[in-house]
Amino acid sequence: MTGMLMRRAILLAALFIVSVSGPVLTEFEPQKVESSSAKATGVDVTVSGVSVQYTSSTDKSSYEMFSSNYPISNFNRPAILYVIDTMVNVSTTLTVEVENLGTANSGVIDVNVVLKHNEYSFFELNNTTVQMSALNGGQTNTVNVVFAPGYSGNHTLTITATSTVSDDNPSNDAGSKGFTVGSNYFNCDTLSTWTTGNEWGASIETAISKGMSCHIGRGSTSTYSNGLTTSLISPPMDMSDAISSPLRTNGFSFFYTGSTAQNDVLKIYAKTNLGAWTELLSLSNTIDGDFGDGVNWQTFSISDKGAVSPLIPMTSNLLHSTSQIKFEFSSDASGSDIGYWLDDIVFVYDQKVRMKEYQVSAQGVATNGATPGEWGSINMKIVNDGNISETFIPSLQGLPSDWNAYYSRLSGTNFNPEQGLTVAPGAPVEFRIMIQPEENASIGLHQMSVLISSQQYASITATLPVQFLVKADRIPVVTPPPIRPSCPPSYTCTFEVGLDNIGDATDVFDISYDSASLPTGWDVGFTWTQATSIQIRPNEPTSALMTMTVPSGVAPDTVGSFDFTMRAQNDSLRTVTTSIDISASMVSDASVDLVSSHKMDRIYINAGEEIKLTYEVWNNASRQDIFDISVLVEDQGTWIVEQPTGPPTVLNSGGKTTFDVYITAPNNAQAEDRGPRITPLLESQRSFMIIQGEEFDSLRIRTTEDVTIETVNSPAKLTPSIPNVATFLVTNNGNGDTNVLLEPIDFPQTWDWWMVIDGENHTGPLSLTVSYDLGHTKEVELWLLLPMEESAGERHTIQIRVDPLSGQQDMNTSDNTAEFTAMTDAVHNPILSLLSGSTSTMAGGVISVQAHIENQGNTFDNRLSLRTTVYSTPSLENIKSFLTVGGASKNIIDEVPLTLSAGQGMNLSVDILVPDDASLNTRFVIQYEILGSVDENGFPTTLTVEHLVILDYQRRIDASFVSESNESVGDGLPANIWANHTSVSTVNESMILTVTAPDGWQVTCDKILVPETGLEFTSSPGHVNKQTTQSLCEILRLKGVSNGDVVFTIRSGDGYHEMTQTVSVSFDVPDEDAVFSNVELIGGGLGGVVFICVLLLFLRRTPNDDESILELEDTIQSLNGPPTSGPPVSGPPASGAVVEQQMAPEHHELETTPKEITPVQSQPPTIPETGLPPGWSEEQWAYYGQQYLDGTL
Repeated sequence: MTGMLMRRAILLAALFIVSVSGPVLTEFEPQKVESSSAKATGVDVTVSGVSVQYTSSTDKSSYEMFSSNYPISNFNRPAILYVIDTMVNVSTTLTVEVENLGTANSGVIDVNVVLKHNEYSFFELNNTTVQMSALNGGQTNTVNVVFAPGYSGNHTLTITATSTVSDDNPSNDAGSKGFTVGSNYFNCDTLSTWTTGNEWGASIETAISKGMSCHIGRGSTSTYSNGLTTSLISPPMDMSDAISSPLRTNGFSFFYTGSTAQNDVLKIYAKTNLGAWTELLSLSNTIDGDFGDGVNWQTFSISDKGAVSPLIPMTSNLLHSTSQIKFEFSSDASGSDIGYWLDDIVFVYDQKVRMKEYQVSAQGVATNGATPGEWGSINMKIVNDGNISETFIPSLQGLPSDWNAYYSRLSGTNFNPEQGLTVAPGAPVEFRIMIQPEENASIGLHQMSVLISSQQYASITATLPVQFLVKADRIPVVTPPPIRPSCPPSYTCTFEVGLDNIGDATDVFDISYDSASLPTGWDVGFTWTQATSIQIRPNEPTSALMTMTVPSGVAPDTVGSFDFTMRAQNDSLRTVTTSIDISASMVSDASVDLVSSHKMDRIYINAGEEIKLTYEVWNNASRQDIFDISVLVEDQGTWIVEQPTGPPTVLNSGGKTTFDVYITAPNNAQAEDRGPRITPLLESQRSFMIIQGEEFDSLRIRTTEDVTIETVNSPAKLTPSIPNVATFLVTNNGNGDTNVLLEPIDFPQTWDWWMVIDGENHTGPLSLTVSYDLGHTKEVELWLLLPMEESAGERHTIQIRVDPLSGQQDMNTSDNTAEFTAMTDAVHNPILSLLSGSTSTMAGGVISVQAHIENQGNTFDNRLSLRTTVYSTPSLENIKSFLTVGGASKNIIDEVPLTLSAGQGMNLSVDILVPDDASLNTRFVIQYEILGSVDENGFPTTLTVEHLVILDYQRRIDASFVSESNESVGDGLPANIWANHTSVSTVNESMILTVTAPDGWQVTCDKILVPETGLEFTSSPGHVNKQTTQSLCEILRLKGVSNGDVVFTIRSGDGYHEMTQTVSVSFDVPDEDAVFSNVELIGGGLGGVVFICVLLLFLRRTPNDDESILELEDTIQSLNGPPTSGPPVSGPPASGAVVEQQMAPEHHELETTPKEITPVQSQPPTIPETGLPPGWSEEQWAYYGQQYLDGTL
């Protein structure tokens, strides 16, 4: 080991400073590139140098002392003395210098920087391309490339400069150099993770970096102790991913300085993977014992693996998951010194590529199948999708046992799959697996897979499913007839040659024959319908139909032969030729026919029934013959025809025999179905002639009836008064169309029922087709309507029967009836109805409204209650209402519970007293509500009836009798009383006025004498406009008292109205002398005046003055007044003339002030020729005669 001295100045005056203006560029070793034969361009670019710097100043201060970056401030380390170029995962800047050695402009230059791992044939840690501006001839420029290598170890850096203009000397375009990446670096600035022994520590007296170093001792001004054994142990480092056999040195290095006494030593150890410490080297003696003039530092120069470096080698057993180094210092008692200082401890080892860098996929290229026993192949590619070249191991999975396989390259050379194939990224490798199926391998696709796995990481795999086709082969086989073909002389006969393909591939086969070996006159050939190229699938044998001709005169059993050849079109090697024998036979003469008992036009059998036909056979030839007996069956369908069994029949000449044929009809045969046609056949084994009998075609199927009925849906309960439905399925299982009749069994006469088919009511027969016409089933709905008298809970068995109408017996009568059991449902059916009630009323009247509740259900109902409501519009507070339920009085405001048996009814009645003050058009509503009922869905419902009564009838009148004067009336003059009558009734009111007066007094109203029975008059309805009548009643004292009460009574004809009023009347009655004096005076004076007036008028009158004279006479007459004696109060009128005026009643409002009416007197009517009415006087006639004649008295 040779020490290399280095000096680091402590004092400024002693500094060794190398003055360099920039980074030193390391020259590259040129890469050999084939030169271009193109025309010279004057461009020759080359990578002239590269320098490495840490991108971060922090990283630079930590790692630069042992790194290739140069120069280092205040440190005169030679440029070539370094261990690493950078640290793993630390950003690093490469400065690449490119020079154009030519004379022309280069154009843009691509600078490509690739860092490869030395331990692998292809693993790029970095591949970066940057562009540089064009360089003129002789010009130089630099570009920077920044990257952070992800793996420690010894790598190769390759830099290539490529100009856009063709380079005249491409051999110098690229250069490469070693590039080392450190894994761990310790600056001794802290020992917190290290294990420190006695007198080991961090020192600031001298250091390479970070201002601190690791020191054993007590400083430069003191010495370590005697008799020491003390250690400094690094923290564990995971180096388990180290490559086991690296190409370059893996290890560590450091700087050291200081001095030890003789016999004192510092040993360096490393821990093995078994936990033991193994010594690597030792240090002793003095490097620099005085720091006063500066400090000398030293490192190592060790030759290992063909190279010299500062690295202390570490073997593979020292690189593991807990790798450590130990510095152990020991001193004896002979003396001591200042000790050692250590700094910048750096580790380098080649890291194994991680699994994430490996990726693989497989691609199928081609598959060539093979026939069993032959070789086929699978061609595929291994694609390296990772970043590193790798050896991949192929493995064929799922290869059937007894199959063979081997692996080969495309060149044809075989390789061992366990050694694998090396594949670089981006360069797929194609290979082939040869496969040989065993001879009995099944034809078709066989599923397999090829597993591609990484040699480095077995978990990195790719699987490619493959299908290997075992191809089918074709193997022709010719089979001669099992019985030698034979034909009578002078006949041409046919025979068949069997053909088969016992291979696995369908193919078309050409067939041919060679008849050269047949005797003279014999011939063979294909029938005219026989093709000579036949496609035959595997295991689907067929035959070739041939003819043979035997010349006449050939003796029976003479044999000839010919060759038959079969050749595959797709493989002419697959050819077979077979010799086939043929012979001459006898001439057969035979007949076959049904026995006479079976010869009928029609034979009917049932479906599924078996019948036997018997045939007779005769040999009419002159020699014995042997016959194979069979029947030719046509239109067989599903009928079963049993061919005759037994050995061939041998019949001597003239002999006969019989055989039977059994025929079975299908179970599902339909009526009138036709049986198969049977033709008997005799085939001679001697002559191969076929004798055919007469065809039999008389078999038919007999019609059978078989109908069924089954219940599909049926109700569990039958609800009275509501149609209930049950569904039945009727099926015709017979063998022909049929008509059937459906009838219920023993239904009660009180029930109604009907049937519905396809949504329509149905009566009469039901038509059903045979099953194959799809009309052989029908769903029938049976609707049942039960009367409400049916008791709830009663159980019923409902039966319905179906019978065919053809008259034939049904095959199975047990399924001709269907039934179900149901109970009568409980029906709660309360019915509320309005019986009677007036629709109109009047104030003071009575309203009566009757309703009826009836339980029309079939069960006891105690859930009901009655609620009765009476209201009016406008509302009246003094309405009195009375409720009667079933004859019992109930409070109308109460909810009355009701209990009704089935069919029971109950009357409900409400009576209302209409208030006297109720106004016209008042509306009364009487409402009955039955609570507790439910609807058909079971939800609560309320039964309601209402009755409306309108107060549209009113009878109301008013009457008053008012005296015209409160003073006494003069004797002989009437006392006037005004009778006022008003009606607001809605009907005509017929009223009667009666008057009671003192004896001798006489009362008239409107000049009509009021009899004892009263005066009648009628008032029109006044509810819209009041109807008012005013009459003048005159009270005349004929005799009797002078003072008295007159009682007026007015009442309606039906007695509804009656009002009475009394009026007091007083007459002034003079004494008798005064009376006569007054009369004379009035008579004399008045008569004179009248006489004078009349005379004057007469003298002055003109022809038109007659009327005026008459008026004057009337006036005079009226002034005379009534006679002193009038008609009697009762009885026939007395004699005398009375002038009367009759006034028609007027409609007006009642007046309290009587009207004044001036009476007008006229001449009394002429006395009838028959005389006065009996009992009448002339005075009465004069006064009342006109009324008598008018019929108004």
